Amino acid sequence: DASRPYPLRVFAVVDPLGKDAQRLPSVLRLLHEELNAEVGIALRPQPLVSPPLLSYYRPARVAPAPAGALSALGSWNGHIPGIQFSIPPRQGQLLSMQLHTPAAWMVSAVDSGDADLDSVSAKGSKSVRARYMLESLFVEGWAMTADRRPANGRHLAFVPLGAAAISASSESASGRDSVVVKSGYFQLRAPPGLYSLSLLRGEDGERLLRPRSAVGLVDLAGSCAP
Repeated sequence: DASRPYPLRVFAVVDPLGKDAQRLPSVLRLLHEELNAEVGIALRPQPLVSPPLLSYYRPARVAPAPAGALSALGSWNGHIPGIQFSIPPRQGQLLSMQLHTPAAWMVSAVDSGDADLDSVSAKGSKSVRARYMLESLFVEGWAMTADRRPANGRHLAFVPLGAAAISASSESASGRDSVVVKSGYFQLRAPPGLYSLSLLRGEDGERLLRPRSAVGLVDLAGSCAP
């Protein structure tokens, strides 16, 4: 929206035959549409010392988040339209179909017919169709006691918000993933959804305290002053 001030200015210098040129435009477009960022791009070709791009890449457009914050997620249709490639036939070329996602996402192909997605032949006019599913997300963090020591041995768990009425000490909350903290570090995995982080088992009288303000990266790294 040109009528609003730009809160962010992004300027990118891109090699049009580099790998970043395949991925960067979709990120810049997202910044412009969601944050109203002013985006500038300069093309800077580099001398070819090796063959140019040998892969095909298409970004999947992210469905816009609904208005109304968390209360609107229940009726939100976050469907993402499919991505289609039209590749000219080539003799003796094998391709693999891969999905590039954030490292915290666990995604797998749930429907590919009889096709081997690791060995797709570029010969002829055969069509290959695959459907992927986001099965779970990884969440990691650090847990400390009130005296800033690693909360070793504490049992943390994700409890779905629909099971909030179930006691945190109960083992019957379905869909919950739990882990025992080791050296202060914990990692939890759960399907997409809304969860509450709970302390299942700890020392007598302990309860989970959440930060009251933003936590700096230096604090997470343990470099802050006591």
